[in-house]
Amino acid sequence: SLTLEVTTDGSISAENAVAKAASIMISYLNYFQDIATDAKVNDALAPFTNADGEEPEEPAEPEEILEENVQEEAEEENAESAETPVEEAQEGGIIVLYVPNDNADGWDICESEISQISPDAIIGQLVGAGVIVDSVTVQSFAEEAEGASLILKLDLSENFAEGLRSMGSAGEILVMGAVVNSFLDTYGADGIQITAGGNAIETGHTIYEGTLSHMSE
Repeated sequence: SLTLEVTTDGSISAENAVAKAASIMISYLNYFQDIATDAKVNDALAPFTNADGEEPEEPAEPEEILEENVQEEAEEENAESAETPVEEAQEGGIIVLYVPNDNADGWDICESEISQISPDAIIGQLVGAGVIVDSVTVQSFAEEAEGASLILKLDLSENFAEGLRSMGSAGEILVMGAVVNSFLDTYGADGIQITAGGNAIETGHTIYEGTLSHMSE
């Protein structure tokens, strides 16, 4: 309860003094009521506003989050691709080519500068020199470190093996040696595994499986 006590110096009647005091009191009550109402409103809105009194951003929809994640992963993959060199190709250098000589008892060694060294470039040079037929293609190629050694893994099309089977043993060795030695010298490798159509090469004279080292006459 609220008690209102009014005193006057006699300049106004007691009735007027009471009315004036009551009016002032009502104004104060309205003022404090407004303050209390604002405080309640602020408390009610607190979960929906940030420290600056601004409405927070609505949480992203699941599809938006998924799209952002996919975009970030794509950007990371692109960055990795830009930083990782292609294993099958190297910057320009020298191709060392072994070509069977006219006496069919060894190889002539030729060197040529090329803008980009790749297995396709070496096979293309051997095709151009008439060592292998132009329908032979590279199916896959990799460089792998085995301890301190660099080992090449080359898979050619099946018709490479078919061509070897059509030759005598001497011609077969010259052609296989041309491929083996050309790759080893060009890449500076210690050994090479050559398959055809994903399988070890068997000619009737020899089975070429495992890691081959530099071949001699």
